[in-house]
Parts: sequence; C-alpha cells; structure tokens
Amino acid sequence: MRAWLERSFRNRIFLTVLLVALVPLLLCDVLMTQVMIFRSEHTLRTDAQEEMALLTTQLDTLLTDCGDVTRALAGSTVTRSALRRGGSDSRTLYQLLNRSTVALREYADFEVYGEDGDCLYTTANVWPAAQSTGWGILSAARAVDGIVLRAGNSGLAGACPVTARGGAVLGYAVFRMDDANFDAFFAPLLRGADDLLLVDATWRLLYASQPLRADDTLALLRAQLLSGKSLSDGDGERSYYVGACAESGFSLILQQPQTYTAQVVRSIYLVAALMGALCLVLCLVCAWWLSRRLFEPVNELDGAMRRVEGGDYDVRIESTRQDEMGRLAASFDRMTAEYRQNLERSVQRERELDEFLSYIDQPPVLTGELQAVIDKDRQELIGSFCRGCGYCMPCPVGIEINSCARMSLMIRRAPQAAQLTEKAQAMMQKIEDCLHCGKCKSKCPYGLDTPKLLEENYQDYREILAGKII
Repeated sequence: MRAWLERSFRNRIFLTVLLVALVPLLLCDVLMTQVMIFRSEHTLRTDAQEEMALLTTQLDTLLTDCGDVTRALAGSTVTRSALRRGGSDSRTLYQLLNRSTVALREYADFEVYGEDGDCLYTTANVWPAAQSTGWGILSAARAVDGIVLRAGNSGLAGACPVTARGGAVLGYAVFRMDDANFDAFFAPLLRGADDLLLVDATWRLLYASQPLRADDTLALLRAQLLSGKSLSDGDGERSYYVGACAESGFSLILQQPQTYTAQVVRSIYLVAALMGALCLVLCLVCAWWLSRRLFEPVNELDGAMRRVEGGDYDVRIESTRQDEMGRLAASFDRMTAEYRQNLERSVQRERELDEFLSYIDQPPVLTGELQAVIDKDRQELIGSFCRGCGYCMPCPVGIEINSCARMSLMIRRAPQAAQLTEKAQAMMQKIEDCLHCGKCKSKCPYGLDTPKLLEENYQDYREILAGKII
C-alpha cells in the first residue's frame, strides 16, 4: 500500500478524496444506527420508569387502604365485643367486615384472630389454619401500637392488636395478600410481557408474577449488586427496574424483555455494514473520477509540499482555480498557517516551562503586596470564622446556620451569582425568624457567638443586595 501511494501523487489524491467522501458517510451510518438504538432504548426506559412509578404508587395506596381498614376493625367496639363474648356477636362482626372491606376483598383477605392466635372471623373462602400466639406477625403486633407488615409463608400480611380499654390484648385484626390477590391487583397494571417481583427490605420474595423463575432472577440480581453492576444493565435478555414503596419499605422489581438483544443488534449492524459497503463502492467510483480531474495541478502542490518538508512553513499556493483543486490549495494554505501557529504556541509554552523551572533555583520574592494579600486571608479565616462543621444544627426554626454564618466569605470568594439567587435570598431571610434561644451557640465547638454572627452576615448580605458594597 505504501509503495502504491509513493508511486504517484494521483494515487494519494484518489485515496484522499475517497476518505473525505467515505468517512463522513460511514460515520453517519454508524451514528444513525446508534442514535436509533439509543432513542428506542430511552423510550423503553422512560415507559418502564412510568410503569414502575404507577405500580409503586398503586401498591402504596392499596397497602395504606388495607392498613386503614385493619386499624378500623381493631379499634371497633363491635370487634371488641365479639372477642369478649366468644363469638356471640358473629353476625354483627361479619356485617362490619362486609361493609368495611367490600372494595378491597378482591385484593386482600381480612381476618380477626383471638388472643390465642386462632382465626375466628375471615372474609376468605377457605378458613386459614390455626396459629399460635408465637406466630411472628401476631407477636410483633402485640409489641407495637399500630399496624405491622410482614412477609408470610406465601405473600404478605399486616396485623393490628385489638385491645381493651385497659390495654389488654383481646385479639388481632389481620389482612393477608397471597399470590392470587397480587395477580388480581397487578395484572391490569402490567404491560405486555413484563414480569414483576415484590420483595421486602431484606430482598425476601413476597410475590412473583412468574414464580418458576423468580428464584433465578433474584439470584442474578443479587450477584449483579454484589459485583457493583447496575440492575438497569440487565443480563442481555431482560432489563430490570427497581422501585421503592415509600409507605411499606418494600421494593418492586420490574422485568422487561430487551428489545435490542445481542442478536437483534447484530442484525442491525449487518444492515448498516451493507449500507457502508454500498457507500464504499460509490466513493471509489467518485474518487477515481475526481483524482483524474485533480492530477494536472499536482506538481505545484508537490513542490509546495517539498518546501514544507524543508521547514518553510510560510509557503503559499497562489491558485485562482475555482474547482476542487483550488479549494485543496486553500486548505493547504490553512493547514500550513495553523501548523505555524501551533508551532509558535509550542515555543511559547516551552518558554513558560523554562520560566517555571527557573523558580526552582531562583524562588520568587515575597513582596509587600503579596504579603498583604496573605495577611488579609489569614485575618478572615481566624477569629469569628465559621467552619461550617454543622454541630450547631438543626435550628428550631429551620435556619441553615452552617451556610448563613459564613455567607460574607462565600460571596467574596466564589462567583456572586450563585449566592444571590432567590433560593439563597430566602435562605438568608430565615435569619429574621431567629429565636435567640442560644442552642446553636452552646453547641459550637469553637465558642462562636452564632446568633451575632448570623446577624452580621445577614446585614452584610442585605447591603450587597442593595448595591452598597461589593
């Protein structure tokens, strides 16, 4: 190849024209392919994130509603009466269960347990097995004032104690959600071939829309987390998105089949390669024709290049041609000019480097002006200087003490625009709400008079806003 190029300048022109025409086309081919894949994947990710937001919101709402109903059952006098009388009020309690759970029975079963852990009342079609008071969720519910959510043997359960007025536990109000309940709830919300996992804070499985592969999926995701990989990277076949449920602390894992698998991407790149090959053929034909047209003035360009090789970077090609060769001559002139400028800049940088290195043997002299600057900085950074450690926080009225107490220094040592925004002004205005309680002053490890420092910084800040000082 090299010998072929050296044989004739026409060959060089041919190759140059070929590259000039071919490279942009190939870049466009590759970039368009990449952009298409990127935009499609971005759209899929956006849709998945919207779907995840909907799922987490709906699940939080459902758990909140179930919890509210369970607490209402636990606090009802009907429930207390039924538990005291040992079932004599069954009809009344079942009427209460029917009324309060009618909107939620498709997604959860509601039950009332006695103090011994036996189920006495249920909305389920199948009576649950008897439980002892050692059942985890009942033990947990006994210890707290409110509802407890726990993973069960199958699904999720929430429990709330039913207490007498004296505080004695009479029983428990419980709601349970099994796989069938979750299927009924999530099925209308899932799109297409998406799968869903519900796990607790320790990644214990609560629900899987595809139970047969749930264990393998969780094992894969744990391995990705332990290796430091993002779950959104997927495994080549599926993509994963994790959403946290704010109210319960549980997490949803959405699985989507990857549209652009390795096989699909290979097919796309194959088509792109075929288009690139077509561009290559067209560029070859065009380059051959143009090289013939450009060969005549090549001697002039060759002579100029030889002068450049000899170190004459001031050479110019005075061409009046309006065709491609004329533009090539102009490009040559620009190239030599840029090269000369770069060379001059390199010489300048070399001089600057030599000057810097000279300071090793001849250090700069500390002048009075430089000493004054150093003394000013030293004076500002001692005495009543707030270090921003944050030990004085939090403020009872919400003042950002560690920022406001050093605003005067910040506004003079950083770009002012960032410190004069509406947000920054609102932050500083909070100083007006100071109670002068002295809590911040008592907690300062440097013994600063924090309320006074806040007032001084606020006064200085207002003067800067008013344009009195800079």
